[in-house]
Amino acid sequence: MSRALRSRFRRYVLLPVALVLSVSLSGCFSGSPNGGGGAGAACAAPDITNWVHFARANSTGYVPTAAWNIVDAANSTTLSSPVGDAAVGIAFAADPFFFFNSVDEVANYFFSTGGSITNVSIVSASAPYSFAGGTQRDFEFDAVNQSELAGPGTPVHGWFTALLVPGQYFLTWLEIAHRNVAGAYCGTLFALRTLLKRL
Repeated sequence: MSRALRSRFRRYVLLPVALVLSVSLSGCFSGSPNGGGGAGAACAAPDITNWVHFARANSTGYVPTAAWNIVDAANSTTLSSPVGDAAVGIAFAADPFFFFNSVDEVANYFFSTGGSITNVSIVSASAPYSFAGGTQRDFEFDAVNQSELAGPGTPVHGWFTALLVPGQYFLTWLEIAHRNVAGAYCGTLFALRTLLKRL
């Protein structure tokens, strides 16, 4: 990613934490620029006062406790709960590596070849909207876990966002949890995503 593109990414995609966290988390639809914008379980903003800061080679952010797992790679970062029942991830790649022409192609690629989830059922989806110089779309879904979280075969609930800036890059965000605890994790997952910064 070029220096200019990285600067644009930081300016438009990594919104200031204070602004994002000051917005209501009602709906907990992960990807809308205002933190709401879609159907979903109502969730309360967590108290992040005592969250633990982390800094890795490619990312920085906060997690609820030092026991959370952090996987930092050149093109992705994943944060997962200590017991593996919830996770947040961001991934990106320079386009035209995948030659996506629309944000729906990015989403279809994830839902059809994501590998870690099967039996995907879309609960709700936003209309595509302009964001950060590209087009973004948010999805809330139910699925069956295969490898992303502890307990393959476990029903999961998640929120997925795809952003495509044609000819430059695409980004994806994923918040996912075992279905029986997804409502309890909703606010925490959104806060983790908001506080996660790629360097």
